[in-house]
Amino acid sequence: WLEPLRPPAAPPPPAPPARTTGLVLVGPTGGGKSAAVYACASELGFEVFELYPGMGRRSGKDLAGAVGQLTRNHMVLGDARARIRDMPHQSLILLDEADVLFDDDIGFWPAVAELMSDSLRPVVLTCTDLDAIPLADLPIQRVLTWHPAPVPAAAPYLQLVALADGFGVSQAAVPARDGR
Repeated sequence: WLEPLRPPAAPPPPAPPARTTGLVLVGPTGGGKSAAVYACASELGFEVFELYPGMGRRSGKDLAGAVGQLTRNHMVLGDARARIRDMPHQSLILLDEADVLFDDDIGFWPAVAELMSDSLRPVVLTCTDLDAIPLADLPIQRVLTWHPAPVPAAAPYLQLVALADGFGVSQAAVPARDGR
């Protein structure tokens, strides 16, 4: 008889969003997306396993074969010096120019989705055309839009980097501050 007086049960709190290891960097060609991945990886002690359009076919089968055991274990052996020391290194997978696909790249996106879902390591995709990336089908943590540094900011910075490395660069050698 007390049942009608009982307040309705509160719905359970929503589950926290699943953490994924996928990241997309989108920006213009030559803007430094891949260089930034390598710089961040180096800073964090990661090695980069890169797959890019010029390496040959990137079909689903080829992608799975190239990545192999990397997806099953977060630690891999690095270069020959690391093998000698037998010290494992963390690594990430870089799919450079993921929006550049050829006719032979059949099954690329399903293989990328499986790679990202199964992988214990970060998977970074770079592209210039975000519309060519099937974001709804991929477990992406974040999409970052990459903008090249404006000349008025980049020129003096590069001049200071050169000076720190012992090279004086004249103002005449630096691009005009107004972008000319």
